[in-house]
Amino acid sequence: MFGTVLGLGLAFGPVIAGTLVGAWGWRAFFAAAAVVLLPALAAAPLLEESRRPADAPMDWGGAAAFTLGLSGFAFGVVEGPALGWTHPAVLGAFAACAVLLGVFAVAERRHPAPLVDLSLLLRPRFAAICSMPFLLAFGFVALTIVLPPYLMATLGMSPGRAGLTLLLLTGPTLVMPPLTSAAVARGATQRTLLVATLLLVAAGTALLALVPGGAGPGALAALAAPLLLIGTGFGVSLAVLDGAALSAVPTDRAGMAAGLFNTARITGEVVALSLLGASPFTLTRARLAERYGDDTAARAASDLLRGDMAGAARGVGPGFADTGFADTATAAYAGALHTSLWLLSALSLIGAVVVARLPADRGPVPRPVTS
Repeated sequence: MFGTVLGLGLAFGPVIAGTLVGAWGWRAFFAAAAVVLLPALAAAPLLEESRRPADAPMDWGGAAAFTLGLSGFAFGVVEGPALGWTHPAVLGAFAACAVLLGVFAVAERRHPAPLVDLSLLLRPRFAAICSMPFLLAFGFVALTIVLPPYLMATLGMSPGRAGLTLLLLTGPTLVMPPLTSAAVARGATQRTLLVATLLLVAAGTALLALVPGGAGPGALAALAAPLLLIGTGFGVSLAVLDGAALSAVPTDRAGMAAGLFNTARITGEVVALSLLGASPFTLTRARLAERYGDDTAARAASDLLRGDMAGAARGVGPGFADTGFADTATAAYAGALHTSLWLLSALSLIGAVVVARLPADRGPVPRPVTS
């Protein structure tokens, strides 16, 4: 049920967001999110509270160190392209991240009731499964944020149409969990499904990297196959990944394993959104700087990553705008995104090889409940 509900949100969220942004601006999306969350907030008191044992103090130090360390990493990656990677604030953020994550590791080893038991990562199977959310965050989650402005800037799409196009990526997440359940019922193993997930993402990102930028003939059709492959792979993972993580540890450690796995999932999303947002900006800016100068290139790259080709063209001046700026900017933006996609495809392929070499499944796959 969880996988199907999550797929429902992933499938229609971009379409709804694109429609709201196109009609009333980006503030409308956040207003709508607040309205939707109000019923959940009102129902929160009805939930059964989970309490820690009286003799198990809360690990506030570990929580603070991890949160601040991850925030430092995100700040450094996001601000690095604009401030410069050697700027004291950026270097300080990365240094603080390293120190705080080290403090977190020490705190978890010493606390009587740590947030996460890092010793579980010494189990090869569990460690490999925990790495998958990182790859999937780059291959799917971050793409839902990065692709819409790319489609708007290079193909001239409206926010609403970009959201509709993203259905090719998100739609499979709605139908794949129940289909994966059927495969599980017929004897599919965890290892087979996890390898299939990574191979689909690797193939999809590689094909997406081959799609040229620009609004040429068949540009939209060329996006269909890679986006469907990536979405299908992620949809399979929704049905099987949590169960695979829990089955990789002894039953009495399942609760801690679930916490650590979900921490890895959220961390992967933060890292992916930071890196996959910053790397296209850095690469696009570098390519544009060769012709327009660094300051102009920085402003143009910022406009492009917001999906505003017209604003980027205005920023370089009418002389440049009349001499093929759109073609140059499209090539730079597409080349930057393609570089990231090739790297992701290679990492996903390596991940598939690693998972395929793991020990055989420990018993049958827990059957996902999808309805």
